[in-house]
Amino acid sequence: ADTAQSQANADLVVTISADEQIWLNNSAVDIRLLRASVEAQNPAVGGRSAIILADQMTSTGLLVKVMDQLRLAGFENISVAASSGDS
Repeated sequence: ADTAQSQANADLVVTISADEQIWLNNSAVDIRLLRASVEAQNPAVGGRSAIILADQMTSTGLLVKVMDQLRLAGFENISVAASSGDS
């Protein structure tokens, strides 16, 4: 995208696959367990940043739910990157 910016220093990367599975550190995570999983792996520190790598076919509803769970886990800066799923 024309507005893309590098986020190489993100504290966390969450991936949403084309089949709408959520991945955290190479493990599939249910949306209901995402916040607890993130908090267990990333103790609370203010100003943390996260990137959500979402397939372009990911539903907006799931993307918003993932963002909400990350915010509840203490992440203040959340970026979204879309992938085409062709690779």
